[in-house]
Amino acid sequence: MKIGLVIQGPFESYGKTGKTISYSSLRIAREKDSMQNYDCVPNVERLCNEAKNKFSNVVISSWKDEKFSNLEFDCDKLILLDNEEKYGAKVGVLSGPRQWNNVYKQAKTTYEGVTALNNLGCDFIVKIRTDMWFDLNILHEIAIKAYNEKKILGTNELRNGTRFLEMDDMVLGAETKTMIRWFDSLIHWKFHWGSHDA
Repeated sequence: MKIGLVIQGPFESYGKTGKTISYSSLRIAREKDSMQNYDCVPNVERLCNEAKNKFSNVVISSWKDEKFSNLEFDCDKLILLDNEEKYGAKVGVLSGPRQWNNVYKQAKTTYEGVTALNNLGCDFIVKIRTDMWFDLNILHEIAIKAYNEKKILGTNELRNGTRFLEMDDMVLGAETKTMIRWFDSLIHWKFHWGSHDA
């Protein structure tokens, strides 16, 4: 069994912090500094270093950005996509001044990362974000358990209980063929209204 890891997202992020993760849009608008800029590069470097002894393969998938054009990471593949015009829509309400939180770009980068891990022979894939810290020992153990029990891995308990059927953008893991089908449908049909829609 080969478990692959996709580290997906921008190298500079904008969003909630751990402290403000459960804040509503209204509360975010009221409270200063509830949304912050975040340099993801040190976190991605740490994730790559920790993942190489746990996951079979590691792929980073993001978009080209001149500010980060010379980055190198200790991973199996670094994917930097061109900014295609068709992925310029569906920007979230809380995406910030540069409109980082683009739902279609998230789906496209995940799809490309998942496809790369499929080509490397991975049976199960876990997708995480460039801007979040994870204990990869625990994540790998949970991924093995999910694979053996034929389950999907997600973190929806962090959210409102009414959102239990949604695709999660924090941690998502499934058999490779499921991940490919899911993200292929997102980028081709564009039926979703947010990054978490079922």
